[in-house]
Amino acid sequence: MLSDPARVRFLLELGEGRRRAAGELAALAGLSPSAASFHLSQLTEAGLLRVRQRGKHRYYEIANPTVARTLEAMAMLAPPAPVRSLRQSQAGQAARFARICDGHLAGHLGVALLRAMLAQGLLSEGLAGCAVTPAGVRRLRELGLEPNTVSDVVGMTEGVFAPCHPDWSENAHHLAGPLAAALTRRLLELAWISHRPSGRAVRLTPAGRTGLRDHFGIDLAG
Repeated sequence: MLSDPARVRFLLELGEGRRRAAGELAALAGLSPSAASFHLSQLTEAGLLRVRQRGKHRYYEIANPTVARTLEAMAMLAPPAPVRSLRQSQAGQAARFARICDGHLAGHLGVALLRAMLAQGLLSEGLAGCAVTPAGVRRLRELGLEPNTVSDVVGMTEGVFAPCHPDWSENAHHLAGPLAAALTRRLLELAWISHRPSGRAVRLTPAGRTGLRDHFGIDLAG
C-alpha cells in the first residue's frame, strides 16, 4: 500500500486526523478523480482509511491512530524525499517546524514544548514517559483546559504517564497521548497555532509566539 506515492500522499494529508473529500484529495495529489478513487479504494480495503458518506460526497479519514503512528515511525527510517521545487522545499520546512501527528503537536515546536515543560517542572521524566506534576496541572488550568478535561487526560494521580513519541524530523521526542492531544486542541482554540491549507503542518501565529513565551518560556519564530 505504501509503495505508491499517491497513496502515501493521501495518508500524510489525513494523518492529522482531519477528514477530506475524495475530490479535494485528488486535487492535492494532482490526480484525476478516477485515479484518486482507485487509490482511495485500495487504502480503504486494506484497512488504512475509512470512508463516511455525507450526501453526495465521500469523506476519508485515517482508520485508527495506529496508522498515523506507523507512518511517523516509518518516516524516521525513510531517506529524505527529493526536493524538486520551491513549493516542496517550503512545505518540507513547514512540516519540520510544526505539524500535527495523531492529534498532537510534533516537529521543532512540539519538541520545544516538551523540553520547556520538563525544564519548568510541569512534567517529570520517567522510564515510561512523562508524569504531569501538580504544577503542570495548575499550568494547564491556567491555559484554559477545564478541570474535568485535565482530570480525564492526566488521571490526577501520582505516577500517571504521558507517552513521548520519537520525532522523525528532530531526532528527539515530543509529547503524545491524550494529554498532548488535549493541549494541541487548546492551542488551536486559542489560535496560537493554525492549520495550513493542506498537509499536517501548522503555523505558529503572533498570538502563539506571545502565549508560548509567557506560559512556557518558549521563544520561537515561525
